[in-house]
Amino acid sequence: MSSFMTDDFKDRVKNILNRSTVTFKTDKEQLLAAASVIEKKINDMNKHLEHISDEVHKTNDYWEGKVAVYKRNMFLMEKNVVYNALERLLIYVGVLESIASNYEITEKKNVESAESLPVDVIS
Repeated sequence: MSSFMTDDFKDRVKNILNRSTVTFKTDKEQLLAAASVIEKKINDMNKHLEHISDEVHKTNDYWEGKVAVYKRNMFLMEKNVVYNALERLLIYVGVLESIASNYEITEKKNVESAESLPVDVIS
């Protein structure tokens, strides 16, 4: 049984990978702006969910019976699922901020390295 991963194929893949480069077209400000927008939207969703929760709680005053209890309990279960999802999404705000910090540190090191190179190599 022959494999499609022949030595020739593997060599071609290595050549392609060695010639490939990745360029990131972003900067610290863009990453921080995206993190800020995401955080604001998540906070807005939390506020809306809290408002809905308050309204559902108010139904205790006038909506009684098994169906009322069932529907409120269903909402409470779903509310917890949504809160957990929003909390998990909030993690990405920190990730973007961390990426921005790493980006800035790396850029600073690259600039320092470039500035330390001699400028009169060809004379």
